[in-house]
Amino acid sequence: MGEVQHVAADKIASVESGDQEQEQAAQMIQRNYRGYRERRQLKGIGLDASARWAEVGGSVSA
Repeated sequence: MGEVQHVAADKIASVESGDQEQEQAAQMIQRNYRGYRERRQLKGIGLDASARWAEVGGSVSA
């Protein structure tokens, strides 16, 4: 019975470790995107929806 509990504890630790790695990866992606967005805004290139559609195919009519 003790071995089963040990194996279960190892699996729980493994899942928690994976969750922590996933959280760190998500934070890195968000941090990089925020930096990208900020650099574009400083250059005067906004990332709002109207600017994106204007770049794709002309003006947007409302």
